Amino acid sequence: SGTRKHPERVIRGSRQWRAKLREEQIPEIRDFWSKGVTQKELAAQFGVSQSAISRVILYKGWKHIPLGPARNK
Repeated sequence: SGTRKHPERVIRGSRQWRAKLREEQIPEIRDFWSKGVTQKELAAQFGVSQSAISRVILYKGWKHIPLGPARNK
């Protein structure tokens, strides 16, 4: 298909019309989470669902944004 031959054509991040987050917020979210802020608190702060925050943290969404710090446990 076209996206396999041309992955650069895939609309990612804030270019996606339904996106509620911006690229510059993703490292910030990952950093807050690594410092112990809960997903629920992050969701409220950024105006998205907890599952959206989870996808950011687990790199299931926003994969094109470089890796951030790992959570210290």
